[in-house]
Amino acid sequence: MKEASIAFVYALIDAKGTPRYVGSTVDVEARLRYHWSHRRQQRHVVSSWLNELDEPPLIAVLRGVAPEDRYAAEADWTLYLRRLGYPLLNKHVGAKPSAETRAKLATANLGRKMSTEARAKMSTAHRGRPKSAEHRRKIGEASRGRVKSPETRAKISAALTGKPLSEVHRAKIGAAQQGIPKSETRREALRGKTHSAVTRVKISAAVRRHQERKRAEQGSVI
Repeated sequence: MKEASIAFVYALIDAKGTPRYVGSTVDVEARLRYHWSHRRQQRHVVSSWLNELDEPPLIAVLRGVAPEDRYAAEADWTLYLRRLGYPLLNKHVGAKPSAETRAKLATANLGRKMSTEARAKMSTAHRGRPKSAEHRRKIGEASRGRVKSPETRAKISAALTGKPLSEVHRAKIGAAQQGIPKSETRREALRGKTHSAVTRVKISAAVRRHQERKRAEQGSVI
């Protein structure tokens, strides 16, 4: 039997377009047939998932590699997709991608734009996950000095419109703005602007809370 000259890293995709399993093979079509025909004979989490389906899943080729590199590439792709938040059924996460593999992944994805659906899935997968102090520091350093385009600012404004801020969030904003002088542009924008009755009530309540907090602090010092 002739030895294969190329192997493929593949992903089994569910009906929603989400990768669920990463594997490697030298024959993609034969591998999918094997997964489907042996789903009731194997005690594996992937087989359990396949048994819930009415028809075979989609199979997508992620990369072609040399046969001797297939398992390392499979591990790298498993780890890569898991980091993107996809709920893979692979038992093992895989080793940390090498610098060479990371460079290949970056090159393969360079200039490739994600669909709106893919970005939404990534956002949902990462929502609620706490970021470490180191992660937040890196994000801050990467964003420092970067000027947002009018389109980006409009998108941020639209996303935040109507979203209520928590008391903690408002307190942090107030503390960050305290002592910062308003620019001439900001003062000009506010000149002659009248607040609604609801806004005036909120401002009055905030001022009272601030005064009460100050009095409490002074009393504790005494």
